[in-house]
Amino acid sequence: MKNPGTELLAVASGLRPSREGGARVEAEILEAGKLLVHNYGAGGTGFQAGMGMATDAVDLATPDLVKLQVRSRI
Repeated sequence: MKNPGTELLAVASGLRPSREGGARVEAEILEAGKLLVHNYGAGGTGFQAGMGMATDAVDLATPDLVKLQVRSRI
């Protein structure tokens, strides 16, 4: 330890689950026409790939979101 006056209280690490075959960013239509967008499984590349995966997920959902024609009430 470089600084003998420093006390180490705990070690924590966030683990990102990975998926065999790579990340999944995909739209799925469920019963009654409900849309489910999957966005998971990036593993250790999640920090780097997260923004791009999120953008892809939004792109998949946008056509269905536009159909809702909901307006903000704020």
